[in-house]
Amino acid sequence: MNKAFFKYRGYFNMKKKITSSFIIALMIAGITSSSAFATTANGSVVIGDKTFDLAYANDATNLTEITNAIIEGGEIYVKDFLGNWIDNTTGKIVNESVIPGENGNQVVIATVRANTFGATVNATSTQEGATQYQIFNGTTKISEITNLGTNTVIFPSKTVGDTVIIKLFNVSGVIVATTNVTLVAPIEISPIIKVTNISLNKTTDSLTVDGTDNLIATINPTDATNKAVNWTSSANNIATVDNNGKVTAVSKGTTTITATTKDGINTANCIVTVNGIVAVNSIVTFKDKKLEKVVRATINKPTGTLHKSDVVKIAKLPCEGEGISDISGIENLENLQNLDLYANSISDISALKGLINLKELFLSMSKISDISPLEGLTNLQILWLDGNQISDISSLKGLTNLQELNLASNQISDMSPLKELTNLGNLGLDANKISDISVLKGLTNLQKLKLGVNQISDITPLEGLTKLQVISLEFNQIRDISSLGKLSNLQQINLNANQISDISVLKGLVNLQELYLDSNQISDENLQSLQGELPNCSVY
Repeated sequence: MNKAFFKYRGYFNMKKKITSSFIIALMIAGITSSSAFATTANGSVVIGDKTFDLAYANDATNLTEITNAIIEGGEIYVKDFLGNWIDNTTGKIVNESVIPGENGNQVVIATVRANTFGATVNATSTQEGATQYQIFNGTTKISEITNLGTNTVIFPSKTVGDTVIIKLFNVSGVIVATTNVTLVAPIEISPIIKVTNISLNKTTDSLTVDGTDNLIATINPTDATNKAVNWTSSANNIATVDNNGKVTAVSKGTTTITATTKDGINTANCIVTVNGIVAVNSIVTFKDKKLEKVVRATINKPTGTLHKSDVVKIAKLPCEGEGISDISGIENLENLQNLDLYANSISDISALKGLINLKELFLSMSKISDISPLEGLTNLQILWLDGNQISDISSLKGLTNLQELNLASNQISDMSPLKELTNLGNLGLDANKISDISVLKGLTNLQKLKLGVNQISDITPLEGLTKLQVISLEFNQIRDISSLGKLSNLQQINLNANQISDISVLKGLVNLQELYLDSNQISDENLQSLQGELPNCSVY
């Protein structure tokens, strides 16, 4: 029975067969006429990477196209009216993921909208080689051939949800695919109305220290699609601005407040001048009584109201291990140069952003994750932030006066913001999530570097850091230490718990005093040889 069908269609030498419930259906369609299955628009057959409506495939007028598809090769699959895909060779139901037509090789999307005459359709397709399309209702064409992505009129009319047959043609007018397509509504996209200009209610402003003002941005046209504004200050140490345009004066000087539209094209500026007048008799309060206690002890004023004049001259404030959780009020200590908040319970450090005279700041062992308030503290020389919850250190990139920076025991993986901190002599980054240390190659003033307990395997960026005296690289994934060979000033190296076997490069480091090599893959012979070359070095 199968041979009879294929013989009728001219396929007897192709060793193809139609199975399952379609055997009889296709035979009847082939022997009688395509009208026998005019209502089976949901049925389809895939030949190679081409998809055909069953009624269309069984129409004798399409014999050449179907024959060519089979000659081109590929498997044949039939989709029955229950939605099952059937392998034409085995007769078994298969997963739709194996069907070329179901894998997006000839995805067609067609939108439809009402027209005075019939309907307007626009079809697009990802079918390779397809450039044009034509629409059919069963075997009857209802449109002219037109380019993909352009409108065509169909008659009789169709609406959203109707299924049509679409033929795809290449540039030569050859059919490359035929497939069923359900018409969908076009997506209506509102036109984007761009901002033409932005203005502020003030172009200049004058404030005293601690004073505030609100700048108002006006966007034109008023119906612009995106009227969001970004606010920035050219000098946060002079005056800051929040996301709503509120300006807060920090210290004497001049800064430019800029409002920028989201597209980055339109800007408006206000020049803010902050004078040095401070209300020295203003009352100062501290929410955290433990911090207040330290301040009172520092100025020797155990009781009574605290005024700005009482605290403004404090240059050093030791608060180590005091159990402080809230540092609000500390912003009044404008002349602070040394602030030690080691081992407290602080999470919010926003009160520090105006303390531009700070040179030494210790915030170790706390609960800090956001360090953005530090970005304007450009006089900092020593900064400890170890033992916190920090992952983003981008706020540090402008602190170019830093000489000592401790970021150990955090969640840092990206070191790139440190690239410009070329004055660093001491850098601690142990116990983080670092694998790439390439940014270090430019930090040539480093003398002490701690990178233990990370995910480092490549240490070649260290080869030019000739001022290094102490380096810790323990508990990493290092095999090759040849980059250390030229670092002749090294006095202490910790390489414990790596994957090192060759240590010959260390023989030339005559200034070494301490060397840690435990838990590696070093032979006793090589270790003894190294000790012989470095008699003044203790090897552990």
